[in-house]
Amino acid sequence: MSHAGNGLSVEKRKSRFTAVAAGIFVVLLAAVAAIFAYQWSRRVAPERSAMLAAGAFAWLSSAMENCEKEAIASPQSLFFLIVPLAATGKYDQSWSARKLETFGATTLFKSQDALDALNSGALRVSTEPFVFHVLDMATSDAHRWNSASGVSKLSSKEIASEGPFRVRFQTAPGDPAPEWNSVTAEGKGSCHWVFVLMRR
Repeated sequence: MSHAGNGLSVEKRKSRFTAVAAGIFVVLLAAVAAIFAYQWSRRVAPERSAMLAAGAFAWLSSAMENCEKEAIASPQSLFFLIVPLAATGKYDQSWSARKLETFGATTLFKSQDALDALNSGALRVSTEPFVFHVLDMATSDAHRWNSASGVSKLSSKEIASEGPFRVRFQTAPGDPAPEWNSVTAEGKGSCHWVFVLMRR
């Protein structure tokens, strides 16, 4: 009986020693991993931040390219990619001076100027709802899409003409239809990118 008891005591001591050793090893391993992760993050973080800053709106450029490809593949349809914009505190007269056209409460920008303003933080993509209208100057027919929000690809097979087309926006269902713009979009087989600042 005493021999068995001594054996059990020895096994307990071994188990306790093993558990303590394992715990120390885990703590040391975690410390080494933390130090490595910290050093790695210090080295990589600036590079990652620069990449994110440079490619913050890469998704929007991809959406523009994809809309163009789809329009080329479906030449019977009229395509628009609407990018609704809202001004931030950084928006000033220097950006307003780069506008393409203002009509009603909306201002159009060329795609590159709008992307520059987005990347600078002067403009942001708006998620407020809007209704988009198109006027076919060749036939005087008007077409409207259902309410949309955010960056929206809108297309129609119902418009047979090649245009030219004028556009306008309603920012609320009860709003009276605003005036049409004067800068026109022409033809099918191409996606018409519309970067529009909407003041509500």
